[in-house]
Amino acid sequence: MVTKMNKVAILVMCLLVATAATPALAWGPNDPTDKKADPDGDKLGNLDEFRAGTNPLNPDSDGGGCWDGWEVMYGLDPTNPLDDRFDSDNDGWTNLREFREGTDPRNPNTDSDCFPLDSTDPHPLIPDGRDPTNGPGVPPGKYPVVPRDPRVYPNPLPPDPTPMPPPEPDTD
Repeated sequence: MVTKMNKVAILVMCLLVATAATPALAWGPNDPTDKKADPDGDKLGNLDEFRAGTNPLNPDSDGGGCWDGWEVMYGLDPTNPLDDRFDSDNDGWTNLREFREGTDPRNPNTDSDCFPLDSTDPHPLIPDGRDPTNGPGVPPGKYPVVPRDPRVYPNPLPPDPTPMPPPEPDTD
């Protein structure tokens, strides 16, 4: 009985080890270009996905709303969905909102203009007074509406479930 039980235990252990190693072998250990491949399009190659402990076939492994590559780039944890809801730079926007807006979650004033917080800046990616699209007669701080390029600032997600309150009406 003991011998038969030992054989079963060894067989089960071999199966567990073989099953656990399968995902690591699925990415072509003999293909030198595979480490840079990005099948999920999250700007994080397979090798970096492996190092971060994320799923190379899911752009948002933790399901928090921000892409894995973006989280790694800004020092967040791509395996922790809660960090997408933090406000890392105390500017009034969560990291998820910063991801959607294309701003830096480590810098409360991404464009380094006269608005101290991204959340109060009408154009947080355009420095006030230094906008190259300002033509003659356009005062500094007043910008034409410039649509965001979806290739640079993709927004594949639904609206934030906790929207910001509407802005105060302009009384000027």
